[in-house]
Amino acid sequence: MTRFDIFGVPRSVVLNCEQRPANDKMIVQLLNMNPSERRQIVLHAVWVWSAFWLEFRPTLTVVRGNGCDRKLLWFHHRLLPSDVAEFKQKERNIMQVANEKPGQAALPIDKSASALGLDEFSLLSRIQTGEINAVRARSGEMMILETELERLAGGHATAQPREGGATLPDECLGIERRYGGLKPDGQIVLPYKVGECRFSEDEINGYRAASSAIATQLNYAKGLNRQLSSDGQLPESCDFEIKMTETERWEVRSALLNLNHGEILLCQRGDEFAVIERFHEDSPYAQAKGDAQMLWKGNDAQALTEAFRDDARLTLKFMASNLTAKAQKIVWEQFPDHRPGHVVAAITEQCHLAIAHEETISQNQRMGHRMSGGISI
Repeated sequence: MTRFDIFGVPRSVVLNCEQRPANDKMIVQLLNMNPSERRQIVLHAVWVWSAFWLEFRPTLTVVRGNGCDRKLLWFHHRLLPSDVAEFKQKERNIMQVANEKPGQAALPIDKSASALGLDEFSLLSRIQTGEINAVRARSGEMMILETELERLAGGHATAQPREGGATLPDECLGIERRYGGLKPDGQIVLPYKVGECRFSEDEINGYRAASSAIATQLNYAKGLNRQLSSDGQLPESCDFEIKMTETERWEVRSALLNLNHGEILLCQRGDEFAVIERFHEDSPYAQAKGDAQMLWKGNDAQALTEAFRDDARLTLKFMASNLTAKAQKIVWEQFPDHRPGHVVAAITEQCHLAIAHEETISQNQRMGHRMSGGISI
């Protein structure tokens, strides 16, 4: 098998079949250069390839001659023939999000998920894969048009009313009260603290309102993030068989995510493994699309699990970003005169920490201690 001398990677892995002639011509031109020029170009190509791969490896798709989507896993930052694990993912489209237009009837993510009987995580992941079309409000928050909801539900879709609007206690929002640092008139200077951010009495009201509005969803995202670090979870449904068709049945090996509305499961059938999402069978989405959907399929359970987790973490980042946009709208509309940018920055940091790895949180905490060390107010 012909291989690149530089990378040690099969040509079929790196190049699309239709692009080979042009790339072969470029290689011939490269070989005809003088050694010094060729060495500079090769070193630069290696640097660019390495930087790109390390940044985007979770989502790199390689198209081969048979037209099937394949994903490759990189072990210890080297691609060796024995280390390549191949598996199929369900067909993906490019996520396309248009700006919301005046007069369009659209619902935010939480209400859209309620209307479909679908989990918010599942809804956002399908927006990412282009399976569900979304629009972006001026605030940056994602919305689903009512016509799109009707398409997905196979008819009229109505969101269930949800309780909300109450401001949560400070301890639930991570707000700490400071003492000391008095002004001449006896008032405390920036008496409230969240993480490393300080707030005045007026500013903390904006933080309370916005954080309370997203607290339930943010805590849910935090719980999903913890599940992604766990192995061997049992499905909450306690149903250990999935019937995809009359002749295709899968045995459940573990739950990768137990969702509020459904579950995502690692399944096995013979020598094959699959990641399958199971929905509540009485939901409008399940009645229109079926109560189970295959997300990944392959012959390596560990590789399949890690690939799903990589994708799931991207969805959690998407969820955190959307919650930040939702909070930002509240702060700027209701508290525009009390440093809204400062308040939004603090909420953004809390959303980031909610879905960050434990190692990242520990590093941030240590850095915060170093920055604040020796300072007492």
